[in-house]
Amino acid sequence: MLVILVTFLGAVVLFIGGYLWHHQQTNLLGISVTDRPQLSKFCRFYGRLFIILGLLTIIINLLGYLVIAAVLVIISMLATTMLTWRFSTFLKYYL
Repeated sequence: MLVILVTFLGAVVLFIGGYLWHHQQTNLLGISVTDRPQLSKFCRFYGRLFIILGLLTIIINLLGYLVIAAVLVIISMLATTMLTWRFSTFLKYYL
């Protein structure tokens, strides 16, 4: 059961990374990225980070290293918190 849940979390993190990576040249949540290069850099950095974390979480989990997978889950949670904080700061000061 734990393997399924961690794999699902890895898939969600991978989806978030793909979404951010895809939206580095288009609108992100209704905000024009082409007018704000710092938002494009934001999407590029966090897109890469979440794609790497998602792939590592899924691969390590399927190989059976649950301790390392648990560490990657904690890192993913911290990265998601950091993403939320940085994006809210961006919205506050740049819009």
